[in-house]
Amino acid sequence: MKIASRVKKYLIGYIFALPFIILFILFVIYPLGYTFSLSFFRKMIGTSPIFVGFDNFIYLLSYPSFNYAFLNSIVLAGIGVNLKMFLALIMAVLLNVEFRGRRIIRALLLLPWAIPMVPSLVTWRWMLDADYGFFNNSFALMGLPRIPFLGIYESAISMAVVYHIWRILPFYTLLLLAGLQSIPREIYESADVDGANWWQKFWRVTFPLIKPLYLIATLLSTIWTLGDFTTIWVLTRGAPADTTNVFATFAYKFAFQVANFGAAYATFVFLLPVIVILIIVLLRRIGD
Repeated sequence: MKIASRVKKYLIGYIFALPFIILFILFVIYPLGYTFSLSFFRKMIGTSPIFVGFDNFIYLLSYPSFNYAFLNSIVLAGIGVNLKMFLALIMAVLLNVEFRGRRIIRALLLLPWAIPMVPSLVTWRWMLDADYGFFNNSFALMGLPRIPFLGIYESAISMAVVYHIWRILPFYTLLLLAGLQSIPREIYESADVDGANWWQKFWRVTFPLIKPLYLIATLLSTIWTLGDFTTIWVLTRGAPADTTNVFATFAYKFAFQVANFGAAYATFVFLLPVIVILIIVLLRRIGD
């Protein structure tokens, strides 16, 4: 009787989960499997797939701008995300202090994140333009030389990182601020009784309690940043000379400009192990 009731219990659970499982297979497992399989084929528009083994991967590794796409993805997801999260933690701690006008500052802080992404990127592209941009026109009025912000690799990828931080920083600041406000005030009062200074309270009370949220937010941000297409595509289009591409824009160009879908799929397969590892770590952190 117990075995029958347990089987019935699990069967009901599987029946309720079945719609989700079907959707997951159709929209996640199948596209991933299809992408992975086609990365081993030469697939051009209007032609049938031809099996080429690892030729697409070898071709990408020998392609001049692939190293830039790899490096830029690491810069955005590594330096950009970690710097953003560090600044978000500092701003969250500062905004958690009582002061006059705190609500107004919190509202203003949301503006970069609330503005639609493409209009804000177009505005940034205009401001950074070497001929008509706000910054270079200001430099010209002051008698200073113009700077081609988007015409030099180092400055172009730096501006992409700065934009990424500027736009997403408010969201993670408010996320961490919500976490800080969930910490009971009694813990800080106990620390005051023990004679702890502000640094000791932050390092031994605040940060340990906010650390799980901080790590989960960092992992999520890294995953989303590795898949970001819009920032680079609107701001630089991969210029100058295809040196500011990331994996997403690099694959897009192969698929829709070169019409080599096999190489485009292979680009995503290069990124797939990193994404899978990050998702596994994220799920384990959430489970803990």
